Amino acid sequence: MKPSEHCHFVNPTHWTDESPPSLFSRGAIHAIPSQYGPPSIQRKGTTLGTNAEADPVPGAKALSSSGFGIPFSWNRRSPGHISLLEEPSAAGSPSRLSKDSGSYREFVKDFRIDEVLETEYGQRRKAQHYVGSTFYPNLTPGSRGWLNALAVFDKQEPNRLHGLLGTTRNGTPLWTEFPRPPPLESPQVDREAELKEGGGFYRRLSNALPLDREAPDSRDPVCRSISYNLQKLSDILDVSIVIAFYNEPMSTLLRTIHSILNSTPPPLIREVILVNDYSDDIALLPGGFLDQYTAYLPKTSVVHLDERSGIVSARLAGIQAASSPVIVVLDSHVEVNIGWLEPQLDRLWRSPESIVFPQIDSIIPTDFSFSNTSGIGCWLSFNWDVQERSTLTGAVSSPEAIESPVHAGGLLAFRKDFFLRIGGYDNGFSFWGAENVELSFRTWMCGGRLECIPCARVYHLFREGGVGYATPPEALWKNRMRTASIWLDDYYELAAANNPYHLDHKSVTIGNVEEMEALKKKLNCKNFQWFLDVVDPKHEFRRLGETILGLGHIKSENRRDLCLDVMNNPAKGSSVGLFHCHGLLGNQGFILTKKPSQLRLLLAEKDSHETLCVTPQATMESCDTTLETAQYEFDYDTGTIRWTGEDEWKDTCMQVEPATGNELPLVKWKPCDKANPDQKWSWPPFPSSRYLPEEEKRHRGLLQGPKLMGEPRVLIKSKEDPSLCVDALPHPDHGTRLGATACKPGGSVSQRFFIIGNTGQIMLDAKTISGDALCIGYPDRVFLCEDEKRTRNFSVEIRKNGFVVWTDSPETRQAKACLTLVDAHKFSSPSQGFVRFEACAETADDASQLWIVKEIQNGRDMTSS
Repeated sequence: MKPSEHCHFVNPTHWTDESPPSLFSRGAIHAIPSQYGPPSIQRKGTTLGTNAEADPVPGAKALSSSGFGIPFSWNRRSPGHISLLEEPSAAGSPSRLSKDSGSYREFVKDFRIDEVLETEYGQRRKAQHYVGSTFYPNLTPGSRGWLNALAVFDKQEPNRLHGLLGTTRNGTPLWTEFPRPPPLESPQVDREAELKEGGGFYRRLSNALPLDREAPDSRDPVCRSISYNLQKLSDILDVSIVIAFYNEPMSTLLRTIHSILNSTPPPLIREVILVNDYSDDIALLPGGFLDQYTAYLPKTSVVHLDERSGIVSARLAGIQAASSPVIVVLDSHVEVNIGWLEPQLDRLWRSPESIVFPQIDSIIPTDFSFSNTSGIGCWLSFNWDVQERSTLTGAVSSPEAIESPVHAGGLLAFRKDFFLRIGGYDNGFSFWGAENVELSFRTWMCGGRLECIPCARVYHLFREGGVGYATPPEALWKNRMRTASIWLDDYYELAAANNPYHLDHKSVTIGNVEEMEALKKKLNCKNFQWFLDVVDPKHEFRRLGETILGLGHIKSENRRDLCLDVMNNPAKGSSVGLFHCHGLLGNQGFILTKKPSQLRLLLAEKDSHETLCVTPQATMESCDTTLETAQYEFDYDTGTIRWTGEDEWKDTCMQVEPATGNELPLVKWKPCDKANPDQKWSWPPFPSSRYLPEEEKRHRGLLQGPKLMGEPRVLIKSKEDPSLCVDALPHPDHGTRLGATACKPGGSVSQRFFIIGNTGQIMLDAKTISGDALCIGYPDRVFLCEDEKRTRNFSVEIRKNGFVVWTDSPETRQAKACLTLVDAHKFSSPSQGFVRFEACAETADDASQLWIVKEIQNGRDMTSS
């Protein structure tokens, strides 16, 4: 159990509302009488924060005509504040308001207001009386907005629309500010430690700030003159606000609730549901301070989950508990702007199949000041790691909704019926991450719309230097790859390479997606190419075959154990170098693009999260500087990476440069020389299944490679020089160039092959780091054996005359090319030549195309007559 910071609890039986406890210290969270915060009860996997059978507030009369200061019936003649009729209404059958009714409800004479306030607004569990709003006199009696406006406390002000919050009836606040700490930049403050301890913000300062503070109006001028029909909006689309949290600091959580209730017109809000995702902070436990504090907040209740389930499941629990037609999801550390809700509801009234979200301004985590020059604007796209990518919007001249491919996740509004019709949140998600991207894809592709409402603005506390809670890396990977598996179609492999956690953790799984696939079929959802063409037409790589030339590690052909590496520092201005190949991407993950022609990192810049590209100075810069990073020529056949820009680096090629002593070689750009082996590189082609998770390979039947049927291991020796054998060289991988090296007795693992008769493939005895089977492919490399394009759309045949022939099919046996030894003994170790398929000679006079294919076990030559 985690102790709550500065919480003091005493025996509540000694208290009365009229005689509040003395303060133990300034800044303490005061204990609250137990009758306002009764013990929690378990129900269907959740804990309700208050007990419906709790004793009523001390001194309150039994529910009757005016027990809470509210009559059974309302004086229709009075347009202002509520007042008692001269005579109570005649007794009659009470008319309970169900959770599904209320839209333009006709006023009924014997309408039991006290019963409605008890059953739907929790009056009996509140320490203050609901007194009705003084600011909305013209609402239709009996309507939902009219009822919502009843459930407010006394002492309302324009900046306190739901009344005085968090105080006893004699005015004693239950929370007082802590002593104000020094500024974070002060010499006596350890900035790094404070931010880390605070979960990414200056928590001690947050504890010292008032819960009630007005956020500055950041709306554009065009938004401030718009008025909304609250009667219409509240009758049709009043809201349940759902806030899920885990160990949220009390000050930011309470400030969020106060801000919502203070700034939002009461007719629009039916309830605020706090979902506690099994926090272990003592103040957040069932029956703890938060539960007790909600007795002093109108319309607010807590749902406690009985196990940690993550933000997606927590939000779903809140949505399922909600009774309003519209759900507004908010993070637990926001402060709302004036007029933040009305334009979102107005859009949902006009466009029922939209999911909408506000512009997000910033609360600075170091000093809690408000800023509208940072945050998240109206247009969001996504990166290939399945995370959102946002930009600021700037000033707007129109209040109209702005379509966006993706939303930020923590703040959104939707009609509950539409949300559930398209499947709600994917309940296969774990903890946190990518749920916003998944829901965005599904909304667009399955018939809905995702829109930003520029006149709706909410301030959000962004973190710096710390995290609120740790998310298991496998959970984040699962959510992203689950999204990619369901929605990205042919782009799945790109997402897998950008989320390489599975390469070092073979057992991770995305879980069962059959339910989501069935939903996708039922809703007749469009494909991902449609999404890119119609919804996000400016996104990169909209035509995979035309834009991506290679994806993965870039390996030196002359130093097969070395790969291009960002040296654990993906940052602008930092150098790239060479390091031992590990096959896990990360620092060695690159993407070679054609339009524009760039050598890009898969990792984003560590501070700005920009995409980085390699320059001919062997440094990394932002890929946005097109002329400095987009003038490459990648020659897959020769293995050269050439710079074509009109500058001092023109016609230079990437080269391994020996270093002094025992240091690793460097990367330099030198004048291109086709004969220089240090300028030859290999990289995995795209697309391929090289970086797919084990689970996906198993699903596609790719894990084992060709099935062996007793085929012997063989060596492939050159007849021109029998001392040389075909070799995939050390550390073979998808896209590795074939070489010729000195034959080892019995063959090294990279010199041993299987001739697979039923598929016409030559399979390498060695496998990749990931355990994938490799086969010889056209023209001069080994590829994954399941690669349809490169190893399975032709057949390799061993002929008795010594030719190893590539044919178009086993049926026609039409020779297309012959295996050829090239440049024998022209290069130093490890490779003493290269091997490739070239046009077959008309006669057997060319010994470079003649081979001895010898079984290792018995020495039999498969090419002898």
